[in-house]
Amino acid sequence: MALELLLKTKRRFRAPAESVPLSKLALQSLDLANNDIRLPVSVQSLFQEAVGFSDLRKLDLSNNTIGNEGISVVAGALQYRSQLRSLLVANCGFDLEGGRSFFSSVGRNHSLEHLVVDHNDLSGSLNRQKVLKDMFFNNKTLAHVSLAHCNICETGAAQISRGLGFSNKLVGLNLADNNVGD
Repeated sequence: MALELLLKTKRRFRAPAESVPLSKLALQSLDLANNDIRLPVSVQSLFQEAVGFSDLRKLDLSNNTIGNEGISVVAGALQYRSQLRSLLVANCGFDLEGGRSFFSSVGRNHSLEHLVVDHNDLSGSLNRQKVLKDMFFNNKTLAHVSLAHCNICETGAAQISRGLGFSNKLVGLNLADNNVGD
């Protein structure tokens, strides 16, 4: 089954039936940022094809409004992407409720080193923001995390700081332009 992708040029590309399946490519980096990917079914199709990308190290889905349903698909795929090192999901239109499964999956992933979640709404109650603490508490490979412009308030920052004590690999954390002083 050919996968239909929206490329940076915003033109549709459909692999011919006789072409090499996308899952057989030796891709190490896949940049799909700014492609107007909106529907969870598009994200699901991408990951069904990409499960076989055994060399994939970097995936950029930034600036695609995949929303809560799409980020849940990404969460499910993280279990198959054990070699993925860098994941960018900035400005993807999900919130903390929709991102709960995503942050839990990141916590259980043991290869991810670089995570960018900027410009998604992670505001919420103390109980909902505990998932951020758990992500840092459980993941031992994250070195760089960016949560800029995510509406994280003081309680969210407190949850993150509780998890940081268990994250011995983390060398960079970006919390710019949040509401941590409120």
